[in-house]
Amino acid sequence: MATSLLGALAGLAVGAVVFFTVEERAGIGVFCGIAAFAFLVTALAPSAVLWTLLAAEVVVLSWTGWQIYDEARAVQRALSTTAGPAAAADPETLSAARERLEAAVGESAFRLDLHEDEVTAVLQEALGEAEQPLRRIAVDIIDGPTPTEGTIAFTAQFKSGDYDAAGSLGVSLAGGVVQIEVRSMELGAVRLPGFARSAVADYVDQLLESIEQVNDLLAAAEVDVQAITIGDDRLVVTGVQRGGPVVTAASLLTDLAAAAAAVGPSVEPPAEVFGPGTVDGTFAEGAVYYLALGDSLAANVGAPSARDGYVSRVHRRLEERDGRGYGLLNLGVPGETSGSLLGGGQLDEALAFLSTNRVAYITLDIGANDLLGHLTSPECSADLAAASCRRRLDGALAAYEEHLPLILGPLRRAAPQATIVFLQTYNPFSLGTGIAFEAGTGSTLRRLNAAAAAAAAEAGALVADGFTPMENAAAFTTLMLASPPDIHPNALGHDVLAQAVLAALE
Repeated sequence: MATSLLGALAGLAVGAVVFFTVEERAGIGVFCGIAAFAFLVTALAPSAVLWTLLAAEVVVLSWTGWQIYDEARAVQRALSTTAGPAAAADPETLSAARERLEAAVGESAFRLDLHEDEVTAVLQEALGEAEQPLRRIAVDIIDGPTPTEGTIAFTAQFKSGDYDAAGSLGVSLAGGVVQIEVRSMELGAVRLPGFARSAVADYVDQLLESIEQVNDLLAAAEVDVQAITIGDDRLVVTGVQRGGPVVTAASLLTDLAAAAAAVGPSVEPPAEVFGPGTVDGTFAEGAVYYLALGDSLAANVGAPSARDGYVSRVHRRLEERDGRGYGLLNLGVPGETSGSLLGGGQLDEALAFLSTNRVAYITLDIGANDLLGHLTSPECSADLAAASCRRRLDGALAAYEEHLPLILGPLRRAAPQATIVFLQTYNPFSLGTGIAFEAGTGSTLRRLNAAAAAAAAEAGALVADGFTPMENAAAFTTLMLASPPDIHPNALGHDVLAQAVLAALE
């Protein structure tokens, strides 16, 4: 009995050492093999042999037990020793990283490009500002099969001595939120499997603090991350600020306005058809509702009053057309992007309203803020065909395509009987000047609108063409010729957009 019991314990101890230092399946195999051997010998061998085996088991169990205790004590000491300074970050690299981060925060649309040395410097600075057990950390960005599937490997040294840690992180983007996954973790000679990594989650979080700091910095600045690229020793984050100024290069608007004034109008102004609505606000009580979601267009920006916004105009026309009264809830938020609509509260508020109210019509306009800040960035305003500009736009468009089904799908499921109309984005730079920037932005916005049309069709929604009737007519339908120039529609522009929504319904 003693031989069998100690054999099982010895197998467990040796298996644990192999499990945590070599490989998980190998550790389980070693445990099973030693335990089975001990039981088999116990059953078949004479007592003299059993006494020898018992002595060997005591030696093995004592040795492995001490190894486990010594390693556990070293790990605990490393994780709990927070006294002492962290190593200083390289000043030049840290300065370069700070400059990039500050520039990203200062732009309404940004492309943050950090070399792995700069990520290391940001982390190292964060370690020096926190009470934590790490003295030094370094990251190594490893290429993956695609630009979005790279790996961030890290090594770290603890303050307790020369005890080291190493591992790898997976970084991905889901619904505009940067997600970080620990793929592997080693503390000295100890390899931590999944359940053991969760046991030291607090310490793992400290290892991730540099990457999380980038994420937290962008979140604090109300930024939507649109794309992440990992590889070629670089971490590249593309995004836009929520509610910030849509146009980065204000001088671009002035130049376009001056060019439009010099050329003169190329088309006749469109006619105002519907006139102002009756609701001079964002809510009106009713038994059945019209629900509006979107960005500054739904929020009546550019209109003299809420009655002049396209939402109130559509609401009045729906009542006239259907011969009945409708309530109105307008949830539009200036500066909203597809990412912020998805995760910033507007969609949740709409779904909560749909769960307790009858809604006959839903309109949605979203997408302008996903792109316009990039289109007027220094890279794109200089040359829309430049590689740096294309990388910005491609990342923004890919995020937009990902977000729309996550917005339209829940709306359709929450209101299966409602008529949903998606209002496509117009080009505020379409002034009829004939310059390359005007044509290039129009081409890019057609890509955006094509993505919206595909997502709308998948969700069983109608598509309102807000692009075509505003083409070459922005001088009449927007505030682009005002001082200062403004990309938002004026009262006539809001009427044109209302006409587009009603045309889709017809």
